[in-house]
Amino acid sequence: MMLLPGDRTRNDDRARGDDSARQALEAAQAAPAPKLDVDETWVTVGDVPVRIVRPPGATRVLPAVLYLHGGGFVMGNAGTHDRLVRELAVGAHVAIAFVEHEGAFAEAWEQSYAVARWIAARGRFAGLDGARISVAGDEAGGALAAALSATGIPFIHQSLYYPCGLREVADPSRSPETFVVARGDDEGAAYAGRLRAAGVRTTTVTYEGAPPHFMMLNALRASPAATGAVERAIRALRSASHPGRQ
Repeated sequence: MMLLPGDRTRNDDRARGDDSARQALEAAQAAPAPKLDVDETWVTVGDVPVRIVRPPGATRVLPAVLYLHGGGFVMGNAGTHDRLVRELAVGAHVAIAFVEHEGAFAEAWEQSYAVARWIAARGRFAGLDGARISVAGDEAGGALAAALSATGIPFIHQSLYYPCGLREVADPSRSPETFVVARGDDEGAAYAGRLRAAGVRTTTVTYEGAPPHFMMLNALRASPAATGAVERAIRALRSASHPGRQ
């Protein structure tokens, strides 16, 4: 497709804006913040980097959580989500596979799907139980998670944190039990309604007026909304990963 001069200028401006936003987010999240101790390692699935985060000292194979980050496919990485992922892994006593996916939705979906298949087939070698896999994601990552679940991948649970871009999910009826964090009457709340209508057991918690990224941003961690949402998210993952254990 030919780009007209004006199109090229707009694309360049958009790219510069994306770079500025990415740099600002990474700088903010790099500031010192209390973080839980974890054990971590990196693996590569195909050409996709995956960070494995486990509770410190855990030696057994643990239930797995495939985590797909938000940020509109232009922001977000293991560094920006470090504190949140640590809290989920330790609190829920799970091994989190954080996917460093890149590109637009279709490309990120393919990368995430490949990692999900790898966990199911070979995750045990990295301490992840391929028979007990949940999927979680925030914002655009929540849409990726929902789209993967809707394909019938045998996830035991999905957690969607204020997901956006859910138009990609045509039929949610094959989704597993779901936990949704909404910020009001948003896409997450609407999708939770679609899940219930499709017969999927769904729990929704809503934090009216909460700002974007509020679970992930370190500067907002002490806020009542972030505290409540992270605690509920941990509880949902722990209940799904360790049935009958409180």
